[in-house]
Amino acid sequence: MRNFWLLGILLLSVLVYAETKTEYRTESDGFEWYQLRTDDGKYGAEDKNHKVLIKPQYDHVFYSSLSKGFYVRQNRYVGYYESDGKCVIPLSRKYRGDLCKLTMNDDVGKEYAYFTISTPKYSIICDAKGEEVLRTMRFQSVYPEFAEGKFFYQIQDIFDKYGIMDGDGELVVPLDYCNSIFIWEDSLETNDCFTNESIGIIPLSSITTTKNLLK
Repeated sequence: MRNFWLLGILLLSVLVYAETKTEYRTESDGFEWYQLRTDDGKYGAEDKNHKVLIKPQYDHVFYSSLSKGFYVRQNRYVGYYESDGKCVIPLSRKYRGDLCKLTMNDDVGKEYAYFTISTPKYSIICDAKGEEVLRTMRFQSVYPEFAEGKFFYQIQDIFDKYGIMDGDGELVVPLDYCNSIFIWEDSLETNDCFTNESIGIIPLSSITTTKNLLK
């Protein structure tokens, strides 16, 4: 009876393996991996040595050479895995919409990775570890910046108007400007829409967030 039971387990394992197809992929950055696909259309990933990175349980698995990781999608929800299989943005958060890994450079050239998620209702920013640092109403774009010891977000609405939020998501510069906003000496400035001349908006001290939230 024991031998019969072991044989059944072995046959079941072979059947499961046979139902999962692998396809070798090599990316523009040199990353090598195998795409896993089950007969019922679920996708996953293995590394080049056939170590499972992502179990075949998603509707889509896409490797990005720019992000150096995998974007996954299941039904309406999106997530992200690093190239070593570490899950950074799990589907359990139920993020819907567009997910993208980007980088921010501070004013001394140091680079920080972060994630931007645009859902039907919210604009969300997560740090490189996947920790959520901002959730606000949805804007056309939200870009974190750290300069002159100040952390803030440059925001843009669907009418291509620019504004500034501090690190707490408080609006310090309304969405009234047609050009992006920048720091000049001790103030925030922009360029006039018609003359292209620089115009001052508010003192830099109006931004009170001094911690780089992407560290």
